[in-house]
Amino acid sequence: MSKELSIVIVNYRSWPYLEACLKSLDPQQDRYDVLVVDNFSDDGQFDSFAANFPHIKFVRSQTNLGFGGGCRLGASLSSADYLLFLNPDTLANHDAIDSMLQFLKSQNQYGIVSCKQHVKLARHYLLFPSFRRLSGLLRSAEARMRARKFAIQRWQSFEFIVPDWVSASVLMISRRDYERIGGWNQIFWMYYEDPDLCRRFADQGGRVALLTNCSISHKHGGATRLDLETTALTKAEVTISRHVYIHNHFSKMDRILSHSILITSFLFFGSVLALLGTLTFFMPRMRLQRMIWQRRWKYYVKVFRTRSWLSPRLAMDP
Repeated sequence: MSKELSIVIVNYRSWPYLEACLKSLDPQQDRYDVLVVDNFSDDGQFDSFAANFPHIKFVRSQTNLGFGGGCRLGASLSSADYLLFLNPDTLANHDAIDSMLQFLKSQNQYGIVSCKQHVKLARHYLLFPSFRRLSGLLRSAEARMRARKFAIQRWQSFEFIVPDWVSASVLMISRRDYERIGGWNQIFWMYYEDPDLCRRFADQGGRVALLTNCSISHKHGGATRLDLETTALTKAEVTISRHVYIHNHFSKMDRILSHSILITSFLFFGSVLALLGTLTFFMPRMRLQRMIWQRRWKYYVKVFRTRSWLSPRLAMDP
């Protein structure tokens, strides 16, 4: 019999983190369905790892679908009324999971909920991307200037803030709302799928909440910084997905200006860092800058050739 909540975890060669995450879920396993989508890690560990957790459902994707695609696959294999998308580099807190579930079930105003993952609450002051927020410094300044928007609210035993969006590393939504907005958007291979999901939810009148009196531990970047190649890939994908989000959510003039600013910044600052990375190849951190530049350069060449901002990863097998 299907349980009320399914926890969907997308894994890509994050086995040590995933093991700790699943062990943290294990004491309450009978209360939730836990489904792990392996995004074609293809490193020979899937079968033996799955055998160590026989009570958890493991699904092996035949290609690397990206984060959103992996989440879609996991959601499609669940029939639970509520879905929790959880990163493999998190440690579950059952009180937090229960609080998020009860919050969604007991009120109608908010349809997406998360909880604290940072000690500093201000790191959860997330605003939708826009032209005037292209710079991280400007985003941070605006969030602080709009501190009243993020004032802690209270309802029954819950304390929460209302950001524009919450991170996909810990995101709970009802199946009804998930299906109503079309689920995760597959035009994003990695990154920006969470503001996109919350943006589409907001466009249909939905609201997002983040509980502040409970938390889930998250080793940020633990699943995406396994080695230089993986780090270069994921950091390049941040920029690529940013372009995709801009193309799909910004007005025409803001799209033109934003794309132009990002490309110009890459050609100048990115090229300088890549040159320094070439000269100081013996320093891994600097060599990484060259690797990121190479990936972004290939992407912009692809954009010019195909007139598409989509990531080339969406059209290729690993």
